[in-house]
Amino acid sequence: MTTILALASKHALVMGTDSLGTETRQLVDPMRLIEKYFDPAKKFVLRRGNDGQPVLDSIFTLMDEAEQVPYNQLLHVNKLFKLGVLPVAVAFTGITSIANNPVRSLVTQFADSDKTIAAGGTLNYTVGALADRLLKFLRGYYESEFPPEGFRKPSLELLVGGYNRNVPHFPTVVRLNVAENKAEVEFAPGIFGIAFAGTFDWIQRIIHGTDFRNRLKLITRTYDLLNQYRERMAADLRQNSCDVELPEAASFGKDFFLFNDWELDQLDANWAEFSEQNAIDCVDFLLDIMIRAQGVSQQLPTVGGDVHIAVIRKGGFYPVTKEVWRHGQYEVPIPEVGT
Repeated sequence: MTTILALASKHALVMGTDSLGTETRQLVDPMRLIEKYFDPAKKFVLRRGNDGQPVLDSIFTLMDEAEQVPYNQLLHVNKLFKLGVLPVAVAFTGITSIANNPVRSLVTQFADSDKTIAAGGTLNYTVGALADRLLKFLRGYYESEFPPEGFRKPSLELLVGGYNRNVPHFPTVVRLNVAENKAEVEFAPGIFGIAFAGTFDWIQRIIHGTDFRNRLKLITRTYDLLNQYRERMAADLRQNSCDVELPEAASFGKDFFLFNDWELDQLDANWAEFSEQNAIDCVDFLLDIMIRAQGVSQQLPTVGGDVHIAVIRKGGFYPVTKEVWRHGQYEVPIPEVGT
């Protein structure tokens, strides 16, 4: 897993990634399984419920106990690159290879085989149409390695961003979810903002005031407190000889939904007016927050290494951070894939 971002403004599209390539697996803590599903008083035989059936009753119960755990890492993976010679860029997060094919090489193969890209921008194209064709291309490899009937469906997401030939003034950003075979437009021309994928909990807390998991916790806590209040009210009514059944909070649908017409304070940014440098600084800041937060976390980091940033304008793809091979004090530029 990694962190990828795309910031679309009136002036340019800026995309960035970290360079830590992390492979994860769904693993289960055996000690937690023992404590929850096996009875130490009976020589650790499998516990049974009141109905006499085993409490660990299916593979799905077991998978509910699993969590994504990093088990292999590479420090220098480039996940941000241009799409042929078009003013379009691709960033990816999730698995770094499908079988023996690195994701970057697959994207290069697609660019080499696509007639519109090979024409170098002389033919009409849209970022959305390119992204749809890229998704179809990647799905062919993905389904060969991870068949639809199989159980394992590793994550692979991409942000495809750039400029349509026929609408050159404002960028488009499309999100591809290869595992779910889904393409979604994040920002159409004239719509501005920041999109992110991969590992982004700390970024989400800054941009939206909280992340998805904490949002669910707040919603759950609200209904818990409402139901505790209901129980207290019911008890008081019974003490006063008033036998009334009070409705549960959930019975009102979304009337008591915490985020109805209300949100937490979040980053107040006018994304549309960000200059190229403002956008570069913002993308770098958010990636740095993710890297530093994971560096002091108890969990193994899934974001880190060098940061790669590029500016995409209607004139082309402009790397801000250079790609080099290093040895001691020596550096050489990395040639284009396929050269």
